[in-house]
Amino acid sequence: IQALLAQSTVLSNGDTMMAHYLNGDLEKAWEAARQLDIDDPTLGQYKALIEKEYAEAKEFDELLDFLT
Repeated sequence: IQALLAQSTVLSNGDTMMAHYLNGDLEKAWEAARQLDIDDPTLGQYKALIEKEYAEAKEFDELLDFLT
């Protein structure tokens, strides 16, 4: 039963991460991704994608701040 509960929690957190990402809220998706510790390769790929896009967005934002 504990394994099922743990799997349910991962799926819920993964669903939350994906919902934020698909709704265009990269920051909330990144926050959810940071809290996600997963073994699922598909969710792992999305987590990595979200973390990469967030890092790129932060770098771009910092560049814009520098230029203004």
